[in-house]
Amino acid sequence: MAAVFRTVVKTWHKDVYPFISPTSGLSNTAAGKTVIVTGSGRGIGKAVAQAFAQAGASKIILTGRTTSDVLATKALIEEGNPGVKVFAYTIDVSKDTEVVELFANVKRDAGVPDVLVNNAGVAESGYVPFAQSNPLGWWSVWEINVKGTYLCAREFINAVKAEGRGGTIINTSSIGAAVVTPTMSSYQTGKLALIKFTEFIEAENGKDGIRAFSYHPGGIITDMLKQPPVEIRHMFQDTVELAAGTVLYLASERSEYLRGRFIIGNWDMEELEQRKDEIVEKNLFKSGINFN
Repeated sequence: MAAVFRTVVKTWHKDVYPFISPTSGLSNTAAGKTVIVTGSGRGIGKAVAQAFAQAGASKIILTGRTTSDVLATKALIEEGNPGVKVFAYTIDVSKDTEVVELFANVKRDAGVPDVLVNNAGVAESGYVPFAQSNPLGWWSVWEINVKGTYLCAREFINAVKAEGRGGTIINTSSIGAAVVTPTMSSYQTGKLALIKFTEFIEAENGKDGIRAFSYHPGGIITDMLKQPPVEIRHMFQDTVELAAGTVLYLASERSEYLRGRFIIGNWDMEELEQRKDEIVEKNLFKSGINFN
């Protein structure tokens, strides 16, 4: 089923390319914006935060569960982008009180963000059939991936609405939402739920100027997925920079035609724009059950 994603556009990227690069095609597109990236102590989140800094964001808010990681990312961004203010917070996004406190602290320290990138995520450990899984471990994946996204989106929406303005939410889903990989039931069902949840964000808040997107960042080996199951290991050949450029594109005004939709980070965004009218008219890239 996932193979159909390769037919949407002609070009399938594995690394960042000029059209979505923060230093060329999308340079200065984030000028003056305040951006919060969850799970930004390492991997994809770290690259996303760096890309926004390179594209002109004025304030970057980093979050992660390991203090040393988010502080290291903070130092790296500040060194390479001296004009950017960077704030780092240690947080577990699955904890209601911690998320509420995070947004209160962010408002106090940096103001209300313009962009929220829900990147924090985990996957199963051990990869066993769900009937042999540990219930707490299985559910903890949903606690981070789904509940964490919900909590952060909820606080972000309420914060920007209180300011009388809109904002952008980008949720990290996965191409795994469209396939069934035995031993990955918690991760893949959660990622499918995020696609539908993104549609709800747009349906309930789009009229207020709040834009929502979900995306597959690419097949990327990270600390979360160091050793994926054998049957899908060949799919993990992409770079974190590709994911970062894709997020930057979604946060830009060019992505308006993709509101509420799920997109694949490997797609060539310039080619995808050539289909924008068709995408809107046919309401493509939404979740649903095909009864044809």
